[in-house]
Amino acid sequence: ASLTSMNKISKILVFVLISSLMISSSIGQEHQSHTHSRSNNLKNFAKDKEESRRLNTQQEISQLQSWLDNQVSNKSSMVGVSAFIVAGSSPIETVTSGQAVLASAWDATDKKGIETTAEDVTADTVSMWASTSKLITWTALSMLLDAGKFDLDDAVDDVLSFEVRNPSYPSVPVTYRHVYAHTTGIIDIWSGYLYDNQCPSDPMSPYPTSLEDSVKSLVSKSSKWKSWRPGSRQLYSNYGTALAALLVEAHSGMSFPEFLKTYIFDPLQMTSTQFSRPSTGSVAELYTLYQTNGYKYQANYGGYCYPDYPSGQLWSSATDLAKFAIAMLNRGSLGRTTSDGADCLYSEETGQLVYQKISPSTGDGDSALGWFVGSPYYSGGAGHDGSETGVSADFFIHLNKNVAIGYWANGELTNGQYVLLYDRLLETAEAIGSIDMDYNSNNPKECTTTFSAGESPTPPSPTTPAPTPPSSTCTDSPLRLKIEKWNGDRITRDCRWVKNRISRCNLSGVASACPLTCGTCSNCEDTALRFKVVKPDGRKKFQNCAWVGNNSSNRCSFDGVEETCRVTCGGC
Repeated sequence: ASLTSMNKISKILVFVLISSLMISSSIGQEHQSHTHSRSNNLKNFAKDKEESRRLNTQQEISQLQSWLDNQVSNKSSMVGVSAFIVAGSSPIETVTSGQAVLASAWDATDKKGIETTAEDVTADTVSMWASTSKLITWTALSMLLDAGKFDLDDAVDDVLSFEVRNPSYPSVPVTYRHVYAHTTGIIDIWSGYLYDNQCPSDPMSPYPTSLEDSVKSLVSKSSKWKSWRPGSRQLYSNYGTALAALLVEAHSGMSFPEFLKTYIFDPLQMTSTQFSRPSTGSVAELYTLYQTNGYKYQANYGGYCYPDYPSGQLWSSATDLAKFAIAMLNRGSLGRTTSDGADCLYSEETGQLVYQKISPSTGDGDSALGWFVGSPYYSGGAGHDGSETGVSADFFIHLNKNVAIGYWANGELTNGQYVLLYDRLLETAEAIGSIDMDYNSNNPKECTTTFSAGESPTPPSPTTPAPTPPSSTCTDSPLRLKIEKWNGDRITRDCRWVKNRISRCNLSGVASACPLTCGTCSNCEDTALRFKVVKPDGRKKFQNCAWVGNNSSNRCSFDGVEETCRVTCGGC
């Protein structure tokens, strides 16, 4: 009986065990089924969401296209329009309407009627962008600010072959801050326009006269300066932007067009962009209403060019400017890595700085690093409009909503039409929604700039001097010094800059100018560097210790000279 009972118990236990395993397996399979189902549901949800976003974009662009066609067909000043919208997941959308070239118009250059084949505007049609061009120029200069070539309050003529001084205030330097904020006091001129084949066809030479000659000729005339102190008032200056381009040349050692192609246009794959009118492809003629000699419109066929070309002579397509807009939204990120390892135009820190007001108490107070920011024109972001003979343009990046818009029209729009286009484009961009951003203000990233990617690394210092204890008779020069870097670039810095990286003491002439920082107090010598001296009349000039020695009894008393020329001034 006992054995039979035990057999029954064993069978029951086996049954329970098998049942448990079956239940466990069933639960596992059910859990796997639920997990798999949930995963599929999430994927399907993402697909549905993306499809919904795509359809919404299509609908918004379709509605915008219909609206634009209606506007262009009913407004004589809108001969043709090409616009971009940076929004959503695409993220570039373009809409175009009207004609790039009319079948007939009066040629204002040759004074005759022109009959030709009409051409419609396309997304790839290239047009002048007028003063919107300035954003490219300011970006180039800001790339060099990011590279440490200058500080905002440095004098611009430190690196030029001529002085840039208001004759009413010869001792007050014109600074980079003044140039960015249009507070230099430089007065524009409107002469020097050339037309059609008078303008160079080479994109590396947009105007026959060099930037240096054009800018130098203007600023040397006392009549081309306002009577106020530099930095005290705002006066929008096209030649101030030409000066910015010249500073790009001075700091980079390259022509301005070469710098742009190498460090901005090629990395951003802006293949249709240059500062001279293209000779091939779809190119817009620039029209104004004429209503004379039997013609409704007139144009300077073949375009025109002018001495201060960096201020407004950019030729580009809406597609190319949209690529630039995406980089600007992402604070300089290229969105890719180039073959030489670059992935940004400038650091994210500079990418934020360019949109910060730098002269809020001067003029209208909306100037950042060349950009116009915030109210009244660019609420929530930054931008720049443009207007020239036969062309109107605008460009805006919404920094709060992460969208951008821009357009050109080969006609002269009224103020109301500027606003109309701007508002409708922005409405569509906001309806589509934000682009997928690389930039995250809460998670800043390091990057390699296009300008630095091709540079040779700073060579290791063979003998970095060890600092010595401070001496009561040994001090660093307090003056601004002309320093040559390892790569041959010449910059203007002081001993505080040297202190940030002691290896800089090995740069030629630095150790003798900064003995306290470099630990060379026991080596009493004059520096071989040139340094900025403030003369008794307030004028500033770069000189050297040999110049001091020619009149040491007088010149050693100038601020900072005794600490800089220790042998000549008897400071050893």
